[in-house]
Amino acid sequence: MKKYLVICILFTSLFLLQSNVKRVTSSNFPPTNCTGAPNAYTCQFCHSSYSANKTGGGISLLGIPSTFTVGQSYPFSINIKHFASDRKKFGYDVAALDALGNPYGTFSTVNSASTINAGELTSHLPLDLAATNQTTISGFTWNAPATAPTSNQLPITFYFCGNACNGDGTAKGDYVYNDSVATTIGALPIELNHFSVTRKPDTEVQLDWSYGNEVMLSSFIIQKKLNEGVFLDLDTILVKLASVSSNKYTYLDKTSGSNATVSYRIKYIEKDGSTSFSGIKVVAPATLIVGVKMYPNPIAKNSNMTLVFSANQYKSCSIAIVGVTGNLLWKRKQEVVAGNNVFSIPMGNSIPEGSYFLILSSEHFILYKQAFIIR
Repeated sequence: MKKYLVICILFTSLFLLQSNVKRVTSSNFPPTNCTGAPNAYTCQFCHSSYSANKTGGGISLLGIPSTFTVGQSYPFSINIKHFASDRKKFGYDVAALDALGNPYGTFSTVNSASTINAGELTSHLPLDLAATNQTTISGFTWNAPATAPTSNQLPITFYFCGNACNGDGTAKGDYVYNDSVATTIGALPIELNHFSVTRKPDTEVQLDWSYGNEVMLSSFIIQKKLNEGVFLDLDTILVKLASVSSNKYTYLDKTSGSNATVSYRIKYIEKDGSTSFSGIKVVAPATLIVGVKMYPNPIAKNSNMTLVFSANQYKSCSIAIVGVTGNLLWKRKQEVVAGNNVFSIPMGNSIPEGSYFLILSSEHFILYKQAFIIR
């Protein structure tokens, strides 16, 4: 029995000693780890006269968004409501933790009565409270990191605790309030760093792209259309890593065909089901026209030039005459047929003597370009 009493006395003494040490420290400025976060204290560790969050009072953060953007800074204020008219001072402790319990982001302040200690925002000297029962204290900023969090870090939770004191210099008769608010990363901007398509020999087309900030993505869907058709899903590619580094992807389409204009785009599927699209990339048929002859060159004014070639498909094109500076002087639509094509191009009096280009083009590509002279 005596041994049991001795152990109890020792345990009680150690607890009181720890409490007294913390109280002595707090008399100079509030200690850290009193935010009310998991595995943390609140101000009630010392100021225990009343239950926490007593009716009629409360604490909140004003300005913390429900979603944030990486690399951005968010000014915020601390709002305190206190129902007693004899409150004189207010101290606080604020921490931002990820879902793993680690600090996330940094605090900064221009409030002279505040300090950053062990990553937490605390009051260095308790601030004077206004005579009203509600006070807003400003001058604080939370800075989100430039690197996006991983999915298991979300949400980011702000834990905060405040103490509305009666100012008598003791830990008695003070009101403690604590709360928390969560935020998560907003929609990431599309970060398609590179997207290209290249026709390979025969019927293959290679797609290459790289993407950053994949943390919110689940997959890519490659879509394509032939000629003037509609976009159809071609294949689904899972993201490599939920990271912010740029990942490179390559896909080989073996079904593009050599005699069609093929358009590609990438559809992004985010983890919440929302979608967005890349720009459109177009590749020309493997071959359209061969054996081109244009004569005469030079050519006399008010005469006709002849353009001869063979085509491997039907195509709606245009023929144009442009100046060396790119100014358009003449243009007409022309239907190119599969097989031999012979076109007569008039050089009227409206085109003065000089150097020009004859251009045969489809909707997306220049098929033939040749310089010539009018004398």
